[in-house]
Amino acid sequence: MTLPTGRHPGVNVNMQVCGKVWIFRHGFGTDRSYLSLYLLIDGADTALSTLKDSWNAGQKYHIGYTFDGELISVFVDGFLDNTKVKAGNIDTTANPIELASVNGMYNANVILDEFTEYNRCLTASDVLRLSERRYPL
Repeated sequence: MTLPTGRHPGVNVNMQVCGKVWIFRHGFGTDRSYLSLYLLIDGADTALSTLKDSWNAGQKYHIGYTFDGELISVFVDGFLDNTKVKAGNIDTTANPIELASVNGMYNANVILDEFTEYNRCLTASDVLRLSERRYPL
């Protein structure tokens, strides 16, 4: 699935991802309940998972991922949760985006809502503002 820049209600947990959104797969890891983002950066499969591994059923969470070409960051409810240094460019591919699964496996039992992507890297302040539902940036 290729999505244009903008809001897509009913598609995913409100994630902000910098770069070309159609080239990543997102899903739960197999070890506990980490949320993981998978990117192909300069030909290397790269993953970043949340440090948070406990999620309350029925509670809404705001998950934000950013990538500025040097650092991948994940935010939970507006606050930085984990980072990974990885310089490079996100590869393009003809493969579809996968939300809440990886290669059709590890399916997450979640309700996904308000997937949003941007054509620039969001700041920590931007992600916090979005987690508080303060629009526009």
